[in-house]
Amino acid sequence: MVAKEGKSPDEPKTLQDVGQLFWQTLTLHESEATSVRFKVQIDGQWHEYLLPVHENRRWRGTITRLRLDPCTNANVLVEIDYIRLEP
Repeated sequence: MVAKEGKSPDEPKTLQDVGQLFWQTLTLHESEATSVRFKVQIDGQWHEYLLPVHENRRWRGTITRLRLDPCTNANVLVEIDYIRLEP
């Protein structure tokens, strides 16, 4: 994932932000309890993020929906090259 500020692309800046991945199962609705937060670098460079969803006890059963909030800052361009789920 690459994230960069959309306001002034000529000025290199590095910002810290937080992303969040939510999920839903057959029995649990999407909520803060069914999510994991991760730090995001907003610097215009590609970064890989490994999200330890298995550490959340609600990551169980059949996952029926994913929602990715890549950052909280406004005016940020986010590009995602791939998303991979591993057992």
